Amino acid sequence: MNLKELIKYVFEHYPIRKPTDFNERQGKGDPLVSIIKKGLTQIENSELVLGERYSSKGSAGMGEWATIPWIGLFDHEISMSAKKGFDLVYLFSADLKTVYLSLNQGWNFYQNKYSGKSALENITKVSEYWRSRLTRTTDSMTGDSIDLHASQFKNTKLPRGYEQGSILNIEYRRDNLPDNVTP
Repeated sequence: MNLKELIKYVFEHYPIRKPTDFNERQGKGDPLVSIIKKGLTQIENSELVLGERYSSKGSAGMGEWATIPWIGLFDHEISMSAKKGFDLVYLFSADLKTVYLSLNQGWNFYQNKYSGKSALENITKVSEYWRSRLTRTTDSMTGDSIDLHASQFKNTKLPRGYEQGSILNIEYRRDNLPDNVTP
């Protein structure tokens, strides 16, 4: 499987309406959950991309289907998980029409350290700080906001945190995926 095939698989198989059988499916080795969890480790020549310094994993949710499934790439010198620090992550929009390759931050850190709106304010400040100092390496890379359709989800702060945590990103539309979905 190459990266484009992996992203297409998630687009085509991830449920927009969350079925109630997540735990049962996860426990039985659901292929979709397994594929997302493995992250980029299953793509062709992943050992060349990842080496020993990088790892990759993803999440389809914990106890229920995630509103925003993701696949992350972690530099061990910076971060080992999506909970804190900085990482590269493919974030799938809730409507499954877009995926963003985003230089993003660990939202859980801000949620645990700050209360209420202060968490969103602080993650936004850090995003703005880095956005103003980093150089975009391709024309398709932008510091514009990403739209994961967070506003329609009142029961979770994760989508909004992911949106505000994006520093730089490249947007890929489901109906127009290039052969190479990396910068």
